[in-house]
Amino acid sequence: MYFNDTAGDCTCAAKAHRMMLMTAHTGEMFVPDPADIMKAYIDLTGYDPATGNNDTGCAMTDVLQYEQVTGIAGRKILAWAQIDHNNIDRVKQAMYVFGCVDIGVQFPNSAMDQFSAGTAWDVLPDDGGIGGGHDVPMFGYGSVGDSVVTWGKRQEMTWDWFSKYCDEAYVVITDDWLNNADGLAPNTMNLDALTAALQVFKQ
Repeated sequence: MYFNDTAGDCTCAAKAHRMMLMTAHTGEMFVPDPADIMKAYIDLTGYDPATGNNDTGCAMTDVLQYEQVTGIAGRKILAWAQIDHNNIDRVKQAMYVFGCVDIGVQFPNSAMDQFSAGTAWDVLPDDGGIGGGHDVPMFGYGSVGDSVVTWGKRQEMTWDWFSKYCDEAYVVITDDWLNNADGLAPNTMNLDALTAALQVFKQ
Protein backbone atom coordinates (compact mmCIF):
# COMPACT_ATOMS: atom_id res chain seq x y z
CA MET A 1 0.00 0.00 0.00
CA TYR A 2 2.87 2.39 0.81
CA PHE A 3 0.54 4.20 3.21
CA ASN A 4 -1.99 4.97 0.45
CA ASP A 5 -4.69 3.40 2.62
CA THR A 6 -4.23 6.15 5.22
CA ALA A 7 -2.75 9.08 3.25
CA GLY A 8 -3.27 10.61 -0.16
CA ASP A 9 0.23 9.71 -1.32
CA CYS A 10 -0.75 7.73 -4.45
CA THR A 11 1.63 9.82 -6.57
CA CYS A 12 4.53 8.59 -4.44
CA ALA A 13 3.27 5.03 -3.98
CA ALA A 14 2.98 4.68 -7.77
CA LYS A 15 6.70 5.36 -8.09
CA ALA A 16 7.46 2.51 -5.69
CA HIS A 17 5.39 0.12 -7.79
CA ARG A 18 7.15 1.31 -10.92
CA MET A 19 10.57 0.66 -9.36
CA MET A 20 9.52 -2.85 -8.34
CA LEU A 21 8.31 -3.81 -11.80
CA MET A 22 11.21 -2.37 -13.75
CA THR A 23 13.89 -3.91 -11.55
CA ALA A 24 12.07 -7.27 -11.64
CA HIS A 25 12.46 -7.20 -15.43
CA THR A 26 16.10 -6.11 -15.46
CA GLY A 27 17.62 -7.90 -12.49
CA GLU A 28 16.79 -8.36 -8.83
CA MET A 29 13.54 -6.69 -7.77
CA PHE A 30 14.08 -3.58 -5.67
CA VAL A 31 11.37 -3.14 -3.04
CA PRO A 32 11.44 0.40 -1.62
CA ASP A 33 11.10 0.87 2.11
CA PRO A 34 7.65 2.35 2.84
CA ALA A 35 9.35 4.91 5.09
CA ASP A 36 11.27 6.26 2.09
CA ILE A 37 8.06 6.68 0.11
CA MET A 38 6.43 8.48 3.01
CA LYS A 39 9.49 10.73 3.34
CA ALA A 40 8.99 11.91 -0.22
CA TYR A 41 5.34 12.68 0.48
CA ILE A 42 6.26 14.57 3.66
CA ASP A 43 8.95 16.56 1.85
CA LEU A 44 6.53 17.52 -0.90
CA THR A 45 3.49 18.40 1.22
CA GLY A 46 4.52 18.89 4.84
CA TYR A 47 2.20 16.01 5.75
CA ASP A 48 2.20 15.08 9.45
CA PRO A 49 1.54 11.34 9.91
CA ALA A 50 0.75 11.86 13.57
CA THR A 51 -2.06 14.36 13.05
CA GLY A 52 -3.00 13.87 9.40
CA ASN A 53 -2.45 17.57 8.72
CA ASN A 54 -1.43 18.69 5.22
CA ASP A 55 -2.65 15.49 3.58
CA THR A 56 -3.19 17.43 0.36
CA GLY A 57 -1.97 14.97 -2.25
CA CYS A 58 0.62 15.94 -4.88
CA ALA A 59 0.62 16.97 -8.49
CA MET A 60 2.19 14.22 -10.56
CA THR A 61 4.58 16.70 -12.13
CA ASP A 62 5.83 17.84 -8.72
CA VAL A 63 6.64 14.26 -7.74
CA LEU A 64 8.44 13.56 -11.01
CA GLN A 65 10.51 16.71 -10.63
CA TYR A 66 11.34 15.77 -7.04
CA GLU A 67 12.29 12.26 -8.16
CA GLN A 68 14.64 13.66 -10.79
CA VAL A 69 16.32 16.25 -8.56
CA THR A 70 16.20 14.72 -5.07
CA GLY A 71 15.36 11.09 -5.68
CA ILE A 72 12.99 8.67 -3.99
CA ALA A 73 14.24 5.69 -1.98
CA GLY A 74 17.79 6.50 -3.05
CA ARG A 75 16.97 6.40 -6.76
CA LYS A 76 16.64 9.20 -9.31
CA ILE A 77 15.08 9.26 -12.74
CA LEU A 78 17.13 10.67 -15.61
CA ALA A 79 14.31 12.44 -17.47
CA TRP A 80 10.53 12.52 -17.78
CA ALA A 81 7.91 13.84 -20.17
CA GLN A 82 4.17 14.12 -20.56
CA ILE A 83 2.66 12.15 -23.44
CA ASP A 84 -0.69 12.37 -25.24
CA HIS A 85 -3.08 10.26 -23.16
CA ASN A 86 -5.75 10.63 -25.84
CA ASN A 87 -3.67 8.62 -28.32
CA ILE A 88 -4.08 5.03 -27.13
CA ASP A 89 -1.69 3.64 -29.74
CA ARG A 90 0.99 6.03 -28.45
CA VAL A 91 0.28 4.97 -24.87
CA LYS A 92 0.73 1.31 -25.85
CA GLN A 93 3.97 2.11 -27.64
CA ALA A 94 5.21 4.08 -24.64
CA MET A 95 4.67 1.11 -22.32
CA TYR A 96 6.90 -1.00 -24.57
CA VAL A 97 9.58 1.65 -25.00
CA PHE A 98 9.80 3.02 -21.45
CA GLY A 99 8.46 0.05 -19.47
CA CYS A 100 5.65 1.97 -17.79
CA VAL A 101 3.20 4.81 -18.32
CA ASP A 102 2.29 6.74 -15.19
CA ILE A 103 -1.32 7.93 -15.53
CA GLY A 104 -3.54 10.28 -13.60
CA VAL A 105 -7.26 9.57 -13.57
CA GLN A 106 -10.39 11.21 -12.31
CA PHE A 107 -11.45 8.34 -10.09
CA PRO A 108 -15.18 7.48 -10.06
CA ASN A 109 -16.70 6.00 -6.94
CA SER A 110 -17.86 2.97 -8.92
CA ALA A 111 -14.20 2.05 -9.53
CA MET A 112 -13.62 1.54 -5.80
CA ASP A 113 -16.53 -0.91 -5.73
CA GLN A 114 -15.04 -2.72 -8.74
CA PHE A 115 -11.61 -2.82 -7.09
CA SER A 116 -13.07 -4.26 -3.89
CA ALA A 117 -14.97 -6.88 -5.91
CA GLY A 118 -11.85 -7.86 -7.87
CA THR A 119 -13.37 -6.89 -11.22
CA ALA A 120 -11.97 -4.71 -13.98
CA TRP A 121 -12.52 -0.98 -14.01
CA ASP A 122 -15.19 -0.50 -16.63
CA VAL A 123 -17.56 2.32 -17.51
CA LEU A 124 -20.96 2.16 -15.84
CA PRO A 125 -24.06 4.22 -16.68
CA ASP A 126 -23.97 5.57 -13.11
CA ASP A 127 -20.40 5.89 -11.87
CA GLY A 128 -21.37 7.45 -8.55
CA GLY A 129 -19.52 10.67 -9.30
CA ILE A 130 -15.82 11.46 -9.10
CA GLY A 131 -14.25 10.77 -5.72
CA GLY A 132 -10.97 12.52 -6.55
CA GLY A 133 -7.78 12.15 -8.54
CA HIS A 134 -5.64 9.01 -8.50
CA ASP A 135 -2.21 8.04 -9.86
CA VAL A 136 -1.55 4.52 -11.13
CA PRO A 137 1.33 3.04 -13.18
CA MET A 138 0.34 1.12 -16.32
CA PHE A 139 2.52 -1.89 -17.11
CA GLY A 140 0.89 -3.88 -19.88
CA TYR A 141 -2.14 -4.38 -22.06
CA GLY A 142 -4.11 -7.00 -23.96
CA SER A 143 -7.02 -7.17 -26.36
CA VAL A 144 -9.55 -5.90 -23.82
CA GLY A 145 -7.64 -3.34 -21.80
CA ASP A 146 -4.59 -2.70 -19.69
CA SER A 147 -3.09 -3.50 -16.30
CA VAL A 148 -2.09 -1.20 -13.47
CA VAL A 149 -1.03 -1.60 -9.86
CA THR A 150 -2.81 0.26 -7.09
CA TRP A 151 -3.25 -0.26 -3.37
CA GLY A 152 -0.80 -3.15 -3.52
CA LYS A 153 -2.72 -5.16 -6.12
CA ARG A 154 -2.82 -5.66 -9.88
CA GLN A 155 -5.92 -4.07 -11.38
CA GLU A 156 -7.34 -4.42 -14.88
CA MET A 157 -9.13 -1.63 -16.71
CA THR A 158 -10.88 -1.45 -20.06
CA TRP A 159 -9.75 1.00 -22.71
CA ASP A 160 -13.20 2.60 -22.53
CA TRP A 161 -12.59 3.33 -18.85
CA PHE A 162 -9.11 4.64 -19.61
CA SER A 163 -10.44 6.92 -22.35
CA LYS A 164 -13.17 8.34 -20.13
CA TYR A 165 -11.25 8.94 -16.92
CA CYS A 166 -7.54 9.33 -17.72
CA ASP A 167 -6.54 13.00 -17.95
CA GLU A 168 -2.71 12.90 -17.90
CA ALA A 169 0.11 10.46 -18.69
CA TYR A 170 3.89 10.50 -18.21
CA VAL A 171 6.92 8.39 -19.05
CA VAL A 172 10.38 8.38 -17.48
CA ILE A 173 13.90 7.34 -18.35
CA THR A 174 15.47 5.53 -15.43
CA ASP A 175 18.46 3.31 -14.78
CA ASP A 176 15.96 0.78 -13.40
CA TRP A 177 14.91 0.04 -17.00
CA LEU A 178 18.49 -0.39 -18.24
CA ASN A 179 20.29 -3.67 -17.57
CA ASN A 180 23.45 -2.96 -15.56
CA ALA A 181 25.44 -5.57 -17.48
CA ASP A 182 24.97 -4.33 -21.05
CA GLY A 183 23.19 -0.99 -20.65
CA LEU A 184 20.13 -2.16 -22.55
CA ALA A 185 16.47 -2.13 -21.63
CA PRO A 186 14.48 -5.38 -22.06
CA ASN A 187 13.39 -4.04 -25.47
CA THR A 188 17.15 -3.77 -26.39
CA MET A 189 17.09 0.05 -26.47
CA ASN A 190 20.03 1.86 -24.87
CA LEU A 191 20.08 5.21 -23.09
CA ASP A 192 20.68 7.18 -26.30
CA ALA A 193 17.73 5.48 -28.00
CA LEU A 194 15.45 6.09 -25.03
CA THR A 195 16.50 9.74 -24.87
CA ALA A 196 15.71 10.18 -28.57
CA ALA A 197 12.38 8.40 -28.13
CA LEU A 198 11.46 10.70 -25.26
CA GLN A 199 11.62 13.68 -27.62
CA VAL A 200 9.36 11.88 -30.09
CA PHE A 201 6.78 10.93 -27.47
CA LYS A 202 6.89 14.26 -25.65
CA GLN A 203 3.58 16.09 -25.89
